[in-house]
Amino acid sequence: MKALKLTTLFLIMSVISSAAVSRSLSKREALTFEINMISKMIKSVQPNIETKKSNKLAADIYYTAKKFNIDPKIMIAIISTESSFRNNVVSSSGDLSLAQINTVVWD
Repeated sequence: MKALKLTTLFLIMSVISSAAVSRSLSKREALTFEINMISKMIKSVQPNIETKKSNKLAADIYYTAKKFNIDPKIMIAIISTESSFRNNVVSSSGDLSLAQINTVVWD
């Protein structure tokens, strides 16, 4: 079920992010554009999230995706599936935070 939800979310976000960045934008404008697109993707899968939180998460996702060469859509799909963008979630198995990381496994 989670795989189906992840796939569906990824496809929806691919449609949303299909707008091309104009080559005439400055680096700063392009960065702002990319972060705004990520924020829109977050809002599309979690409409009730506050804009300030969505923008902060979008920036964090953007920089993390760039650092580790991961598609931001994948990160958004995982976070949406695992925690619905609630960073204080703890599962019954002890998985923590947005992506539900199990610290026992990762230690």
